[in-house]
Amino acid sequence: MITRTPSRSPAPADEGPPRTSYDLLTQPWLLLRDPGADSGVREVGLLEAFERAHEVTGLAGEIPTQEAACLRLMLAVLYRALDGPGDAVAAWDQLWQAGRLPIERIRDYLTPYADRFDLLHPQTPFFQVADLRTASDGSSGIHKLIADYPGRQGRRHFTTRDLTRDTRISFGEAARWLVHAHAYDTSGTKTGVVGGGRDRGGPISAKGTGFAGALGLLLAEGDNLAATLLLNLVLTMDTTTDRGPWEHEHPGPAVDPRRTQPLGPADAATWQARRIRIIHDGLTAVDAILSSGDAVDPQNCRSVEPNSSWRYSELQSKKLAGTSYMPLKHSPTRSLWRGLSATLGEGSTPAATKHGVSAFRVAELLEWLTKLRQEGVLHPARPVRLRAIGMSYGPKGSGQSSIVEELINDRMAIPLAVLTEPEVKRCATAAVERADAAVRELGRLAANLSDAAGRHLLPGMDDGAREEAVRTAFAQLDRHYRRWVRTLSDPSVIDAHDMAWQQTLRQELTELASDLVVAAGLPAQVGREVGGRYLNAPIAENYFHAALRKTLPRAYPDHSAIPERQPDQHQEDQ
Repeated sequence: MITRTPSRSPAPADEGPPRTSYDLLTQPWLLLRDPGADSGVREVGLLEAFERAHEVTGLAGEIPTQEAACLRLMLAVLYRALDGPGDAVAAWDQLWQAGRLPIERIRDYLTPYADRFDLLHPQTPFFQVADLRTASDGSSGIHKLIADYPGRQGRRHFTTRDLTRDTRISFGEAARWLVHAHAYDTSGTKTGVVGGGRDRGGPISAKGTGFAGALGLLLAEGDNLAATLLLNLVLTMDTTTDRGPWEHEHPGPAVDPRRTQPLGPADAATWQARRIRIIHDGLTAVDAILSSGDAVDPQNCRSVEPNSSWRYSELQSKKLAGTSYMPLKHSPTRSLWRGLSATLGEGSTPAATKHGVSAFRVAELLEWLTKLRQEGVLHPARPVRLRAIGMSYGPKGSGQSSIVEELINDRMAIPLAVLTEPEVKRCATAAVERADAAVRELGRLAANLSDAAGRHLLPGMDDGAREEAVRTAFAQLDRHYRRWVRTLSDPSVIDAHDMAWQQTLRQELTELASDLVVAAGLPAQVGREVGGRYLNAPIAENYFHAALRKTLPRAYPDHSAIPERQPDQHQEDQ
């Protein structure tokens, strides 16, 4: 699902004295979802966003990944401002009980770095390189900064942005896209800059996307922005050497060879993956230079990146001669609930089993929430919105990340117990596995009906019926699973919940199966010989019901009377 902010901050009119400074601590640039604002969205400075965080629903953005990038910036500030010795759980509980963020501590931390938060500073502009230039004094174009700008060959990704009018943007919007570019910019060809490895001009290749673009970003959302920030503030992370970019030496145009891995969660959330300079006329941002920055390999970054789960990589393990885990990225074709097992660190893969290691490692965020639950700080029935945000890069099938193919933005409301209580977690993930198995049987029925009708004899029709049936089934089950999983919190009634889910699966898939049989029509009822045996709709339907009964035993009154399943042509091809 793709969501957009209802309104974008307009570029200011060309009037008034030109600016030489734009202080992001106080000048408006972050978008807050504020029910009290006329449009539902209010643009504020960074300090005001922290101060009013308990009053507003959350952040907004032109696209979801921009919102995520800005949230990660705010988290980076909190990691640095609230860092200190002492018991992590007790410190977090004190913040949580206060109900609002400690604005004085945040202001005291940020004030010495005010110059580094000036978007237009002549020597140390925020997230930029002041003297960045090309050999020909050219530029990249403002569109290179904007991820929702119409792409190659006029392709419009996520926007109705007008090519003829949007040649300049406000300083506030420019700041948001600046943060987004470091987090999610595509890989591939970038503008060559003087001192950046291409002094004679010409393009330069960026290794990898922005750091957040390599992740399967997970966020825990609360009732307001303050709650969301605190839920994602994992105080058990090692921050001994952590720094924000405003605490590092200001970067030059060249890649910093000393910067190969983030030093902690603040560094990871604000990693300077690009070298950028915004070009302005004192009133608006009119152009930009965007070049390659500090590259980072995302494998084995779990100790510094709390907001992603991880998967075992046999390839990377061989390459690095040691057990390696890569970020578990979100799939644009699968809803969050369908990947819940891997997200929660459950399940296995052949490669992991072969090497005797865990197939998945759960996000540090989820382990932190489990610790808060175990310490009695959070109640297991407390509702939490688990949100998955990401970008799918392409071109598809190329193994490259040079263009944006799709945005991923999925929320699922669940009780905290699903993340923290082993029995409840197993029930939630087992329900997904049962759904997968049952839908496979529906897909097999669709394929058998297609064979019985003779459509398998047509070019390109081999698996079309199966794929369409599976797609329809998961779309139908989506709302049912999301409603069902919200009821899970008490381990003592897990069996009743499991039975209820199996009954839901039986009812929904039986209805879909009946629709498939009707749609198959008379040719499937008559049938034909397929693979040396006779197949028609009644036979295919019998196979399906026998398989469904075996897959969902608790959905049937008599659990013991499961008819023997007969083999069918498509039994072995899944």
